[in-house]
Amino acid sequence: ISFDEETAGEHETTAPLDSPDAMTPEDRRRIAALRLAVTRLPQDAGVYTWRAEDGTVLYVGKANNLRSRCASYLRAAVRKDHYSLSPYERKTKAMMSHAVSLDHHVCPEGPAQALLTEWRMVEQLQPMYNVRLKDNKGAYPYIAVSTSDDLPQVFVSYRPSSSGRQAVFG
Repeated sequence: ISFDEETAGEHETTAPLDSPDAMTPEDRRRIAALRLAVTRLPQDAGVYTWRAEDGTVLYVGKANNLRSRCASYLRAAVRKDHYSLSPYERKTKAMMSHAVSLDHHVCPEGPAQALLTEWRMVEQLQPMYNVRLKDNKGAYPYIAVSTSDDLPQVFVSYRPSSSGRQAVFG
């Protein structure tokens, strides 16, 4: 590709309209409104839901820092290099193309409570973009506490043992 001096340095800064990277003015307004909502989130552990225009829950997630975690979705939503995104990033970008609102619930007892709350909400709502927690194979997360150690340990387990060496909750 060659450039002449008149056009050197001039290039298209927005994606072509038929590109997966194109953002309409409506998209820009929607993302700006979501960005404002994210700035108002607390920096606490909790659960968040992204919703579509009709109120359908698209995704339920948990976070140690709600504001920081939800802001990461907006960064993915405006990335223009669609073809260099990982499959996870493409899924996030696709989901965010439908998201119009954000709800949250602070979990004062911390990340363990957020994990259980997320699990219950995914089980109840079956959001379209939550794949890992709704695989219908019984692979839901459980909180397990070791009972055979001098100092019990708390951990997350997707396949709790039935050996009796741990108490399982969830």
